[in-house]
Amino acid sequence: MTAFSSAKNPVEGHIDTANENVLAFGATDKLFAGQVFSIPYVSVTHIEYGQKAGRRVGAAIGYSFLLGPAGLLTLLSKKRKHYLTVGYQSADGTNQVVVFEIGKDIVRTTLAIVQARSGKKIVYQANDAQRLEVR
Repeated sequence: MTAFSSAKNPVEGHIDTANENVLAFGATDKLFAGQVFSIPYVSVTHIEYGQKAGRRVGAAIGYSFLLGPAGLLTLLSKKRKHYLTVGYQSADGTNQVVVFEIGKDIVRTTLAIVQARSGKKIVYQANDAQRLEVR
């Protein structure tokens, strides 16, 4: 992923599954705005999906400031992050990997498209993630 090799932090952007031949990522991050990275589906070697749950600490602090101790109830809720990991072989033959954080509204659709177009079965990392399994 030479287009973003100088990035020190995650790069914000959008996954584009409209093209039947490539999975594309277009950066919206101000340092990389307009740059596009594409993975041909034929070069995909494996696909993994996983979730990470975390507490809403920032929201709890804000709500406790506004609502007092009742705002700490926000700590009981969890925020899930959805990750798609794509392994592929680059044009020069080296194995590469890229990890995308995907919004919860597009997870199922994105997984189905990537699995169908690449011909690779998705490996689910945890039992929670398997609830979204594409069949």
